[in-house]
Amino acid sequence: MDEETLGRQRQVLGPSHPYTLYSAARLARDMRETSALRESVDLLRTTYETYRTVLGDELVDTLRTAK
Repeated sequence: MDEETLGRQRQVLGPSHPYTLYSAARLARDMRETSALRESVDLLRTTYETYRTVLGDELVDTLRTAK
């Protein structure tokens, strides 16, 4: 379900929209909790870099995604 939501948000809002990034970070955390560690790390890294590029290093969501 989370993957479907993220896919739709990417199509409708774009991959750099804050809502899309937030959903990606949540999905990555859900993946981590289900032991999909490699996928989780990859998605979090991509999401973190996009947050930094688009919204800056100091945004609360950027910092949350980094931890």
